[in-house]
Amino acid sequence: MLEPILEFIRTFFNGFLGGIVGGIILLLVEERYFRRVVLEAVDLDFLRFEKSLRVLLKVRNKGRILAKDAMVYLTIKTDANVLVKLIPEDKSIKSCNGNFWNYLAPRGTEVVTEALPWTLPRDSVRGINEKPLKHLAYIPKNGYNKIALMDVYKVTYNSMEWYVLRIHAEYGTEDFPRTIIAIPTTNPPIDRIEFKVLLTCANVRKEASEQMEMFLRNGNLIIHFKGRDHNMSQQLKNLKEEDDCAKKVVEIVYKQISSS
Repeated sequence: MLEPILEFIRTFFNGFLGGIVGGIILLLVEERYFRRVVLEAVDLDFLRFEKSLRVLLKVRNKGRILAKDAMVYLTIKTDANVLVKLIPEDKSIKSCNGNFWNYLAPRGTEVVTEALPWTLPRDSVRGINEKPLKHLAYIPKNGYNKIALMDVYKVTYNSMEWYVLRIHAEYGTEDFPRTIIAIPTTNPPIDRIEFKVLLTCANVRKEASEQMEMFLRNGNLIIHFKGRDHNMSQQLKNLKEEDDCAKKVVEIVYKQISSS
């Protein structure tokens, strides 16, 4: 009489506990794989202005839910000695056109895992001079947003063509760039510059990283990304005018290189 009762209790609790354990496993799997975001750097876009060319990184949310507090970090890798030379430290540059050229990275500091701005950021905290930060964004499922990487300028100085890179920071495209790099097209001191981006968010499944390289080819500035070469020099042709602040950057960098 007792054995059938014990068997019933054993079967009931085995099924009951098994259901609980199975449910927990299903929830963990769903949370790990279906309720998490997968971010992907899709392609580069370019936006042409009167004096410059903006380089944008198109980012896609491949996940099934909203990407919360999405961020992209930038690391620039090149010859450290060259980077020191090419970061101009001059008050006349930092004060040129308000905060537009007032770069954040002090002389000799490498750019390592620094935040980049979104073109469609979410409301965030404020930084220097109460300027809003633009490094956080929401991206809907299967949706897109864009990161502003840099503005590129072309300047002629002493009969030599130069490219000036104004690398953006978390303050957006109008204030406090991360750093400034000037590259002469004749006897350039660098072979290439590597830009590595890290994509993440609050509910990311796995962080993603991509790398792009910039180099000169026959005087043309090329940026290579995902197996494709983008000729920025072609897009910089026939600009209406040169930027005066970019000219000042080149003048100071030229003097630094000439005196070294």
